[in-house]
Formats: sequence, structure tokens, C-alpha cells
Amino acid sequence: MKNSQKLQRYFAAANGYSGFRSYFNDVFSPFEFSNILILKGGPGTGKSSIMKKLISEFEHHVDSIEAIHCSSDPESLDGIILEHNGSMVAVIDGTAPHMTDPQIPGASEEIVNLGVAWNKELLKNNRQKIEKHSVLKSDAYKSAYSHLFIAGEINSLCYTAVEKMYDKDDSEIISSLSSNATGGSSIKRRLISSYGKNGFTHLETLYNFTDKIYTPIGIYGSEYVFMNHLFASLKGKGADMIVCPSPLDANKIEGIYIYSAKTAVVAEKESAFSSGIVIDTAQFLNGYSLSNERNNLEFFRREREIWLWNAAEQFKIASDVHFELEDIYTAAMNFKAIDEIFESVASEIKKTLSIN
Repeated sequence: MKNSQKLQRYFAAANGYSGFRSYFNDVFSPFEFSNILILKGGPGTGKSSIMKKLISEFEHHVDSIEAIHCSSDPESLDGIILEHNGSMVAVIDGTAPHMTDPQIPGASEEIVNLGVAWNKELLKNNRQKIEKHSVLKSDAYKSAYSHLFIAGEINSLCYTAVEKMYDKDDSEIISSLSSNATGGSSIKRRLISSYGKNGFTHLETLYNFTDKIYTPIGIYGSEYVFMNHLFASLKGKGADMIVCPSPLDANKIEGIYIYSAKTAVVAEKESAFSSGIVIDTAQFLNGYSLSNERNNLEFFRREREIWLWNAAEQFKIASDVHFELEDIYTAAMNFKAIDEIFESVASEIKKTLSIN
């Protein structure tokens, strides 16, 4: 899926140290939308395909689109947001693990049932297989999250040590970055990376509509200490911004976009997009303490990577089982009926956004 200023890509959920974390209530608050269409149906029933098709249908007819990718399978979509003439419509996957039901049913949200297009008898004939695969998938996720929990405990030890040795003044750089920050304290939270079967997946969205990019780099997490200091400063100034929490730890920030300055600040990660003005946050660490703690920090880093790798292997198992479940449901689908549902959804969007 291509990138542009009109089409922005994010995640709205994350596999993290504390388990699965959904930001759906932040991203898809019904009070901010003219309409939210909630797609309900099993795996392989066409939810993501409908959303991708809607992007192609409306990309040249709306002011902006957000494509919300699935954290476990970035090739799939969890939702889309279409904005036009000051109105917004969302189409979202309302099934587990981000189960969504209407808060303002009928007036702001409605359910689109893809289950009307499946062959119930065929699914009933495959019930044992569906049950078995559902259990296998659930067990793999539980195992993955147990590995992530251990990685998180190790990471916490490392981060606490780094915070204590982060004792040099970073206020000059922070002040420079936040000098042109203004607004009405509007904070939009979006995720620009995820952790799953392929390890980290990074989206380049913040790089696509910014005039200036800053890239804090560091060691053992010092870049995240810096990012939290920057966020506190910007929040104190009432800046309008996009804030991107770390997928693994919601208390850490990996990206900030400052609207008034058209500036993005994105912490560097392994395999992240390298660009922008580099800020070496290691300079703010106490050199003596770092020297004394380096062996321990290296041990923590290696152990964390091992447990993260174990988690990714379990996410791969869950993904493989999920695709097998998709095959079962896909074989039972009447996709002519799905096409009719797509046309109905597209018609509703055109009506809501006043698109001819």
C-alpha cells in the first residue's frame, strides 16, 4: 500500500510486555465520527479486503485517509478512517482481540454482519477443526505474551539503571525542539511500530508530511528517557501533536510529531528508517556509572533479545494457525454477497461524507 500525505498508516493495537493493548477507544471514539461501521465476522470473511478496497475506492475523493494496520499481521487492516469536508467515517474490524460494540448504536455506529454471507452448514461440518485451531492459536498467544512479560521485566531493570545514570542536562536541546510548539493541547495517539511474528515492523508515516526530522539515538534505552522529557516539555506548552507510544511499553514514547513546527522526532531503533538530524542521548549519561554498569546492561540487553525472539516464534505459530482458520472460513464464504455488502458500505460512506 503506497504512502502519501493523504494516506497515512498507523497501528491502533500492540503486543507488549503487559500483553495485548488496544488503542481503539482513543482512535475510534464514536463522539468524533459521523459514522462508524463495525465489521463482524470470522477470520477470512473479507473484513480487511473490504477496507483495502474502500481505500482504493475513495482515495481520490476524500481529503485524507488513515489505514490502521493489524499489529500481529501488518499486511492486514484493523480499520480505516476517511475524512472529507470536516466529517469523518471509520470502518473497523470489531472482532477479537479488539472486540468492539456500538456505544451510540444507530446514531453514530452500526454493525455490518459478514456472517450472513457464510455457509453455516459447511462451518458446522468443520466445527472440530475450528475448535482445535482456535485453542492452538489461543495457546500460542498466551505463550508469546508470557515471553514478552519476561522480556519486559528484564527491560525494566535495564531502563531503571539507565534513568539513574541519565544525570546531565538535556534542557537546551529540549527547549530548541519545543520552541515553536503551540496549539490547544490536542494530542492524537497513534502507533508507528508493532511487534509480532516478524519482530519489529516500522511504519514511515511521520516521515511523509514533515519539514524537519530529528532522530534521537542512544544506548540501553537512553533515547526513551530523552523522548519522555521532550513530551513533558511539549505538553507543558500545550502543543498540538501526534504521540506514538512504544508498542512494547505504553509508558515510553518512540515518536512525536509537532504540528505547529511541522517537525517529527523519532527514536532510532534497529532497522528503523535512518534519516534526520541525529541527537546522541548517550551524552546525557554519567560516564563513570555507565562504565561500571555496562556488563550488567549488556547482559540485560542480550537476555531481553532472547525472550523477544521466543515471543516472535510463538506469534509465528499463532499466525500460521490463524491462516489455516482463514482457509476454512474463506471456503465457506459467498463472496458475491460480500461484494454486495461492500457496495452497501461504500454507499453509506458516500452519503455520510456527501460524495457524489
